[in-house]
Amino acid sequence: MKFMKYLFAFAVAIAFFATANVARAADAVGTAVYIGTGSSALFLELGQAAAALSDTGCYWTKKTAPSGTTIAARDTRVGSPGTDETGAIWIAWGKGSGSCATPAGSFNVYSQMNLDSVLGDRCFFMVDSGGVAGCTQIITVPGSVGGVGGTAGDSPSLLGSGYTDTIIPSGVVAALNNQRVFVAATDIRPEDAKFASARMFAACGAPISRNPYLFTSYQTTGLGYGTGTTGVGVDIVDIFAKHFHVLDFNITGNDPITAKALPSNVANYTVSTVGAQPILVVATYAASATTGIQAATDISFDTLAEFLMGAYGRSNDITGNTTTNGVTVYEREPLSGTYNTMEYSTVNSNEIKNSQELFNCSGSSVGPQPMNIPTAFGAIPNASKQRVIGTGNMITALKAHANGDSLGYFFWSAANGSGFDSTQSKYLTVAGVDPILDRYGSALYSGGTGCASGPSDLAPGQIPDSVNGGLPCVTFKNLNAGDYPIWSALRLVSISPTPAGVTNLIAGAQTLSSTQNDFIPLSRLKTWHAHFNFYGLGLLGLSNGNTVNPLTPGDLCSLAPLSSNPEAGGDAGGSNVSIIGNNHFCVDFSDGEGRDDHNN
Repeated sequence: MKFMKYLFAFAVAIAFFATANVARAADAVGTAVYIGTGSSALFLELGQAAAALSDTGCYWTKKTAPSGTTIAARDTRVGSPGTDETGAIWIAWGKGSGSCATPAGSFNVYSQMNLDSVLGDRCFFMVDSGGVAGCTQIITVPGSVGGVGGTAGDSPSLLGSGYTDTIIPSGVVAALNNQRVFVAATDIRPEDAKFASARMFAACGAPISRNPYLFTSYQTTGLGYGTGTTGVGVDIVDIFAKHFHVLDFNITGNDPITAKALPSNVANYTVSTVGAQPILVVATYAASATTGIQAATDISFDTLAEFLMGAYGRSNDITGNTTTNGVTVYEREPLSGTYNTMEYSTVNSNEIKNSQELFNCSGSSVGPQPMNIPTAFGAIPNASKQRVIGTGNMITALKAHANGDSLGYFFWSAANGSGFDSTQSKYLTVAGVDPILDRYGSALYSGGTGCASGPSDLAPGQIPDSVNGGLPCVTFKNLNAGDYPIWSALRLVSISPTPAGVTNLIAGAQTLSSTQNDFIPLSRLKTWHAHFNFYGLGLLGLSNGNTVNPLTPGDLCSLAPLSSNPEAGGDAGGSNVSIIGNNHFCVDFSDGEGRDDHNN
């Protein structure tokens, strides 16, 4: 009888602790203060910033969703249940009054999916048939019971060395699952993203006006991805058989697919700038090569444009020597922020007026996919331009092609630049201007601004990484002086008013770049792109102002009464302007917009 009493007491105790555990899990209330999708240029930096915030400290990353797990941003406008966009993800959260594994009380949750700039904008601006904006975040992670025993994150963590993922608890999953995306991470402004989408649906090769000031002399061409169904295009496909969905969106008025009006907090979106970042032009080649593209150190503005459009295809078109190797050029997808920054800064600039899509039409529709077009008019073997989707595939293609001459591009970051074999790769200056270092090649450690002493100098064109100690020398001196042409501001587009999660992440990211040197923080930014309107898209209500730019405290254009026109309009490929000069212009001429691109 005494044994039964003890057994009963033990059972009651077990039930009590189980109930207490469930109660604690039930009491935990996670609040999603940031749900974003978009640019790979911001993915790592925002994740590292999120992991270090005072209201987080716990994080989980996944490159690819394992079996039984769903990680997607769902556009519900077409089909059932909708169109899923998948990519890597990081999630960060606070402990509340508990722990990372079992947060208790109230805690904040941040989440970012690595998709693409225009896709991120589309996931922010889309409006479903019920009039609700934003892609639906789908996060289903099995094995989480009472906040304990969930799915482990990646090892190594996607946030890099020194980071160790924890198991994600059910309370964090619940705070994100079926919630709407309300932030877009993007390399280009929403106006540029909308133009990129509109261009996809125009007939292939048909003229489409981009610059409002030169209607007849500066037109680009449509890309022919339309299907005949409004707002629904054919997929983009790359050489790795990766697909990119093409669905339209609007940044003002009504959604093009559902005809539902943009909600006021989306129609009055805010744009917050994180910093500025250059694109690197990278060449790879065989380890034993001593000629061909290996001999290149610089590529002229015009020559780069000729390779991107497919007119040039020989290595000595760059080097000028006697060796003639065919060059494979890798190009991004037209809805990429990286693509659009490169497109309108070089080959489709006011000076060149061509495109990376040259020769990619089949009548009024896009040509066979994936894009794989002989260049130099087929006059030399192994010379072609080929499509890759995403920064990861661009880097994979460049590294895999190190047995032959190739050329590609990506936004600089310490992560993107890591792992390139210096015997088989190099970055090139453009028109003699280095995008990341004070000067190209020798004597970097013996006097470059901001450089620490290192084990040895970098070889000319060697991509800096933490292995060789080169990161302290990444200063962006020439970009910041306005001399490097291929760069963009990195931005977060969000609902109005700007959520606290956006403000927190931007503040956290500024401290990272002082050591990692992934971008120019706002406090050090000295150059800016002039802006312009897209009248052809019916965006007549938007100014083309450079006023409340991100800029530094005391931006003169933001002072009353000159602050009536906030930053607006496109700026991809806009001319480089001095921030302080822009500010002085505002005051000297009582102009609330600042310098725009009337002459581009």
